[in-house]
Amino acid sequence: MREREETAVERISSSRARVQLGSLDQPQHWRATPDRRERAVESVLQGSRFAFDVEVAYGDLDHLSPVSLRPPLREYLRDLWRRRHFIWRESRGRFATQNANDRLGGFWLIARPVLDGLFYWIVFGLVLRMSQSIDNYVAFVLIGTMMFQFTSRVISASTGVMRSSRALIRAFAFPRASIPLALVVRELLSALPGMAVCLVMIAVIPPFEPPRLTWLLVPAVFALQTLLGVGLALVLARFGSDLPDVANVTGFVLRVLMYASGVLFPIDRFVTDPTALLVVQLNPVHAMLRIYRDLLMGGVLPQTVDVVVLAGWGVGLTLIGFVYFWRGEETYARQQ
Repeated sequence: MREREETAVERISSSRARVQLGSLDQPQHWRATPDRRERAVESVLQGSRFAFDVEVAYGDLDHLSPVSLRPPLREYLRDLWRRRHFIWRESRGRFATQNANDRLGGFWLIARPVLDGLFYWIVFGLVLRMSQSIDNYVAFVLIGTMMFQFTSRVISASTGVMRSSRALIRAFAFPRASIPLALVVRELLSALPGMAVCLVMIAVIPPFEPPRLTWLLVPAVFALQTLLGVGLALVLARFGSDLPDVANVTGFVLRVLMYASGVLFPIDRFVTDPTALLVVQLNPVHAMLRIYRDLLMGGVLPQTVDVVVLAGWGVGLTLIGFVYFWRGEETYARQQ
């Protein structure tokens, strides 16, 4: 054994006097200037038994590359695109099995939003008589509750999605943005049955809202809502990974967002302060619900300001959220 070790040492010293990790040809995505953490890792590895064993086994370390470092953004995007099939299959698989333990199975994808909408209609429409000041309050509350649920579920699930996927993150090397993106796709699939039921209910429950040509624009609004969900998922996934306590306040934040977005009543009718009204109008969820109601109830095109607010938040938050999530790529595997 000792003779083998001496032979290995002689072979190594003939090519390199000693393992100097800092002098190796750096892989493509290694930073040109190592930061303080990387320099500390290098100083520990230099001359360590681990480095010795690796070089004995593989001959040299030039062909090895670190797996925990963040790749360049362009390479990260290409790698994410190559994982698109994984994102779709993971989302579809979880969607298909999320109600597998229930006797009624996928029926709850339709029944749950219907029961929620009927509950709010009874409380706010029949008991509190909000319907006296709103034309077709049934359609108003059904659109508000069912269209809001997709966004609320994305927000609720995003804060803990990285920690719940800890085993997958540590077992495989892949762009971690796949995880929140798969979450959005899964929630999108879950939301589609409820949205279809919403359209049927507002068309058959008096006072009726018959289908109009403006209904054809609903998929475009849903695409903007999905884009907003992607931005929220990326931001909240990293934020929840860095600060797990944020999951404890998510329910409170969602209740505030629900009432501040006019899900159950037209909040802009009750806000008189100009500053508060401006905040309400800049709320993307409020703008989104106004667009849906204009198309489905009024049969008119939405206001330009609402479209600009929703599209601006969707595009801006997605771009900022993606960069923000990408910058934390190295940290997700180290979470405790």
